[in-house]
Amino acid sequence: MGPAHHDPTPPGVPPSVPAGPVREPVRWPWVTLVVLGALALAAALAGLSLIVAGEAPRSASDAYLLMAGIGGVLALLGLIGLAVRAIRVKASLPPERYRGPSIFVLLLIAVVAGNLASGAFLLDDLGGLATSGAIPALQGTLLLLLTPVTFVASAWIFVLAPHAMSGFRFSPGGLGAAPRMLLVGIVVGLLSWVGVAILSIGVEWVARQLGEDVGGQQLVADLLANV
Repeated sequence: MGPAHHDPTPPGVPPSVPAGPVREPVRWPWVTLVVLGALALAAALAGLSLIVAGEAPRSASDAYLLMAGIGGVLALLGLIGLAVRAIRVKASLPPERYRGPSIFVLLLIAVVAGNLASGAFLLDDLGGLATSGAIPALQGTLLLLLTPVTFVASAWIFVLAPHAMSGFRFSPGGLGAAPRMLLVGIVVGLLSWVGVAILSIGVEWVARQLGEDVGGQQLVADLLANV
C-alpha cells in the first residue's frame, strides 16, 4: 500500500480553485470611435477648406462645423477609452515599468482636445481667416496655449494621477544633474525648431519653383505676429 495522500486544506474549508485567465478589456469599440471620428473630421475639414477657398457656399459652414464637432468628440472619447484601457491592463506591472497609455495616444488626445477647444474661438472668424484678417492678441495667445495646456492636462490625468510612473527616477544623477538635463532639453528643442524652420523654408521654395502661390499667411505665423 502506498503512502496516504495528505490534504493540506483544513477541515471545513473548501478547496481553492485555480484562478482562470484574466480577460483584458476589449479595444475595438474605442478604435471604432476613433476611426469614425477621424473620417468625420476629415470630411468636415475638406468641406471647410472649400468654403474658405470660395469654392463652396458659406451656407454649408454650419453643417460642416457640426460634423467636425461630432467627429472630434467621437475621436476624443475613443482615445480616452484607449488610455483608460491601457491603465487597467498595465495596473499589474511592477512600479519600475511604465503603466500608462501610449505617448502617441496622449499626443492625439492633446491635439484633438486642443482643436476642439480652439474651434470655439474660430467659429466667428472663418471670414477673417478667409480674407487673412487679424486675430486679436488675447484670442491668439489662448489659441497658442491651448494645445500645450491640454497636453499637460492629459499627462496629469492619465500618467501622474494613476501613478503610472511611480517607480521612475526622473533624474538618474540626483538633483545636481537636473540643471544639466534641463539645458540639454532646451538645446535639443531649439535645434529641432531651427530644423523645422529650415525644412519649412525649403518646402516653400520648392512650392514656389513649381508655380504654387503659398502666400506665407500661415495661421501660426499670424498668431505670433499679432501676439
